[in-house]
Amino acid sequence: MRLLLISLALLSFACSDGIELGIDLKTDLVPQVEFTQVEVTLTNRRDVRLTNIPSEASFDRPATVAEFTDLEPDSARVLLVRLLDRDGQEVVSNTYRIDHQTDLSIPVVFTRDCRGVMCPLAPGDPAGCLGGQCVDETCRTGTEPSCPEPECAEPSDCPALSACAAAQCQGGLCVYFSDDICDPGEYCAPETGCLPLPAEERDAGAEDAGSDGAMDAGMDVAPDVFEETPPATAPRVYWPPNGYRVGRPGGELFRGPYRWEEVEGAVDYRVRFSSECVPGAIEECPFSEPGLHITTSSLETSNTEMLTAGVIAPLGTRYYWYVEACNDAGCGPRSRTRYIDLGRLGSDFNGDGFDDLVVGGRHRAILYQGRADTVPTQVRDMMNPVPDATSGFGDATDVGDFNGDGYMDAVIGAPFDRGFGAVMIYLGQSGSVLGSPTVLQNPPTSGLNGFFGRNLCVDDFNADGFDDVAIDSSSGAYICLGESTGVRDACLALDERFFSCGDVDGDGFGDLHNSSLIRYGPDFTRMSASGGAVYLANDVNRDGWIDGVAAGLYPGSPDGFGSPTAALGILRTFDYRILDLVDHDGDGIGEMFVPDGGPSADSPGSVVYASGAAIETPIPISSPCPPGDCRFGGALTAGLDLNGDGIGDAAIGASAGGRVRLLMSSPAGPIERELSGGIEAFGLSL
Repeated sequence: MRLLLISLALLSFACSDGIELGIDLKTDLVPQVEFTQVEVTLTNRRDVRLTNIPSEASFDRPATVAEFTDLEPDSARVLLVRLLDRDGQEVVSNTYRIDHQTDLSIPVVFTRDCRGVMCPLAPGDPAGCLGGQCVDETCRTGTEPSCPEPECAEPSDCPALSACAAAQCQGGLCVYFSDDICDPGEYCAPETGCLPLPAEERDAGAEDAGSDGAMDAGMDVAPDVFEETPPATAPRVYWPPNGYRVGRPGGELFRGPYRWEEVEGAVDYRVRFSSECVPGAIEECPFSEPGLHITTSSLETSNTEMLTAGVIAPLGTRYYWYVEACNDAGCGPRSRTRYIDLGRLGSDFNGDGFDDLVVGGRHRAILYQGRADTVPTQVRDMMNPVPDATSGFGDATDVGDFNGDGYMDAVIGAPFDRGFGAVMIYLGQSGSVLGSPTVLQNPPTSGLNGFFGRNLCVDDFNADGFDDVAIDSSSGAYICLGESTGVRDACLALDERFFSCGDVDGDGFGDLHNSSLIRYGPDFTRMSASGGAVYLANDVNRDGWIDGVAAGLYPGSPDGFGSPTAALGILRTFDYRILDLVDHDGDGIGEMFVPDGGPSADSPGSVVYASGAAIETPIPISSPCPPGDCRFGGALTAGLDLNGDGIGDAAIGASAGGRVRLLMSSPAGPIERELSGGIEAFGLSL
């Protein structure tokens, strides 16, 4: 069998145009008993080889188990090599970094004394186990200079095990292989002696009469696992959206679901998680944390008990994940990397576990810090950093993590600034609620009275792990991308205006919407009709696609919004930043907050309870100001946790009355409270 493996590798290499890489395995673990598969991942390239190992295979000498062809040279190529048991669970694994400039065959050794040894993996500095010890990444066979002192010079230096296990000293390591004294139907377990083969390995009937998946002992040659083909396409993941915020700091863990579409030829799907990826380079993440993976034959999974939220500021943890489709021949290409934020709040500027709130008014804004009491505390009166008494600073606000550090950042529009408009970016940071602002000036294409910053919407439009901001103006929209230092001032210009954003088609890239059109990220060249669903809602009907609302509920799909399935009557706007139903009373049923009658109405707002696709009778929220043109509901934000109790809070503006109605959560239902910041048009934006 070893000759077959090597010959196939050489044949494949001979047909390649680029440089090649082969992985040669040597191990004293017992094939088909202690491990059944070898998985090799090129983490820089997201390429995976999964090889089924028959019981006839022997690895007392190196045998080629994986091959990669047509590769570009790479001075720091990273390999993750894992041995898996018949349940798909990891037995041992090592990560290696190599300088790959020409054709290479890499020898990899796994010793049985590394089972259960967990070596710490620091980002950018992988290591592994050899001879029962954690070693440097360059130590692969025991002979490299970076390896520890040899544990043997000859076989007699190795401790004696069972009679069937012959000790060998290879590369200064003690390894144990069968001495061929076990009876047919048995194998040599070096620690204990000859043991019966597992039942599925002892099918001695006629050829092809064995049970499904069993190695047929009546066959002269083991089945050629290389003749099958892994799935050709990556799974199309569509739920949850990038940046989906789940759980609470130190609270209950997120269990899914994660959803993807079926791939032809797939038998099962492997989902991998990592908390070690870096925004801006998430497709190069090695996903090397042991144990953070799930194998399932379903098109969704919810078994994520291993994900835990960090309790050091910024509270919570971002988990990156991807899905690959697999069969007996291996796994196909992986999906794009997605991410969720576990226990990380959506408006927590200083990472203390309480959401904070920016309330915009006319030419000013007030910053409130969440706390364990009922009402947040006013901590800062914010004004346009460039003096302009008529700037409109505070007309629009939004929140995102533009530099990817886990602290949420604020963006405030000043659409009349010096007749052009400007946008201010405030980065969150430890200890302080918000830092000093960076100013994005109105691009020249917007022109005088361009109203740059009249509307803002935050999403990750290019799916790189940094939030981006869409800025509306009279001439169209501008997409300004986040990066490690904040937001780039060179922005992509689009000729349509927008009203909201969100990932309608589930591909991981944020999209822009207006009353007639959806433009799909990341490049916004693909478009479809919005059908009138201007404002993004959430997955109301629980099918895994973001839905929209206008005068009705518009179900989402890979192709955009469908026809409305439920009439919502007088509804006019919705807070598009909510990507799921928000449970404000702790009863397990999500509520959607919507204004009743639009931003200029004097009627009270209302809470619309949504359970599945059913929209029930609205429950009124009392207006904080007297009857008249109160503009109650002209601004709204929900899904906050201002008091840190794990149940969502909401804030609704009444800018004509200079008030903001807070609905603070409690198990008995929302408790109404009020903010009054003492500035003109307080509550104009939230």
